[in-house]
Amino acid sequence: MNRVTPEQIIAIAKEHYSKNDKPLWLSDVGVALRTDDSRPDFGDYKTLQGVIKGAGEGNLQIVRHPEIAARIAVVTPEKRSVVEAQVVGSPLVATETSYIDQLPRAMLIAFCHRNVEDDIYLRSEPPIRYHKGAVAGDDQSKYILIEPKFRRPGLDIARISDGEKVDLGKSISAWAETHKIPLSIFVDHRAGPHFVGANALDRFISAQDQAIINRILIPADIARILSQHH
Repeated sequence: MNRVTPEQIIAIAKEHYSKNDKPLWLSDVGVALRTDDSRPDFGDYKTLQGVIKGAGEGNLQIVRHPEIAARIAVVTPEKRSVVEAQVVGSPLVATETSYIDQLPRAMLIAFCHRNVEDDIYLRSEPPIRYHKGAVAGDDQSKYILIEPKFRRPGLDIARISDGEKVDLGKSISAWAETHKIPLSIFVDHRAGPHFVGANALDRFISAQDQAIINRILIPADIARILSQHH
């Protein structure tokens, strides 16, 4: 039998994630450990997951889908956010150019807010929205600052290029890693890509600060015109 060590699995994970951001499934790790048709020996760890836990969370972590038992991935701490969005969210969530399509529009606008002088905070629980300026009292624990280095002021998310989408995706992922937040909490599991089908009315409303959005009155004829322009 082939005795399996945590170091072996760490090496497999590092090699995998050095090439791409797709999940390293637990089943694939099991296949990689098979040599000459011999069965892996997990020793005192008993199971493959036991060996992974033995590597320590600073080296390897396990991400599970809450409902689909077979969707279990092995991740390095650096890749947890982008991989977790794929495991927990839609299987279509894959790379930095696609997973941000399933993030709330308010979140994307927050990262691209054009006013560089204002602090921008993002609410980390539903309803997801952003706030410009200091957050008042009781709401402070629900909002997280988007530091200037992670923002892309003035980026037009309605006309974003693939290159800009990659850059924005990396920035959002880095922000999530800094604050230890899994991006899966922001992913809309029910909706399709937010860039597709957006019209001028959607963009206008989404671009407004939450503090004034409930006070905006748009004449019906203007709203109809805006809704017809993409």
